[in-house]
Amino acid sequence: MLQHTPNHFDPDEDSRAVIKAEHIIWEGWHNRDLDAITAHTATDYVAIDPEGYFDWASVVEYVPKTKLVQYTIEAMLARQISPDVITLAFTVIAQMGEELPYRTIQLSVVSIWVRRNNLWLSVLRHEMPFATNQVTNDSSNSQT
Repeated sequence: MLQHTPNHFDPDEDSRAVIKAEHIIWEGWHNRDLDAITAHTATDYVAIDPEGYFDWASVVEYVPKTKLVQYTIEAMLARQISPDVITLAFTVIAQMGEELPYRTIQLSVVSIWVRRNNLWLSVLRHEMPFATNQVTNDSSNSQT
């Protein structure tokens, strides 16, 4: 787990730690690894997408059902709002599904991280798909 030394505030170090944790969470979804996701997510976590909002219990239920075949994270930007709050904004191109052709979707993602007990934890994620003309069923242009 990513820890913080009390009375030490380094925005670059903190941002790097949160970016690393965000990547671990995405890899956890890709591998259906609830432990990896749990290690970096608060129990009061909420996710918001066009279908509604989801709490931590929903995440626990959904992880084994996820079919995140491949993903690419692009253009990640971190902003430290305070010593204990960081926001990330980035784009994800994800391939979902069980068989070819996979459904490819491009998402705009914002996640909010807080430091609790010297650990950085994800508390909120908001995902929105890009315009529908960018959503395809083509599996030929993806990478992890």
